[in-house]
Amino acid sequence: MDAQMTPMIQLVTREGDRTFAFSEIATDNDDPATISDEEIKQRVARYLDQDVNQYESLIVTRPRTGNILIAPKPVYG
Repeated sequence: MDAQMTPMIQLVTREGDRTFAFSEIATDNDDPATISDEEIKQRVARYLDQDVNQYESLIVTRPRTGNILIAPKPVYG
């Protein structure tokens, strides 16, 4: 039996983090790997009823898992 996993989105901000299914913001035939970073941020902001400008400094990362991470840029050192 081959179960297909639903891609997840994890949003990390100063206020905390939130995880939800990509399907919550998807439209028909969406592929999370091909949607632009800006489009993902806009959809997440709409879904959470927030201003997209607060995500301006966040980066979108797509790990090999198929999930999406929206978080601040890592600072090393």
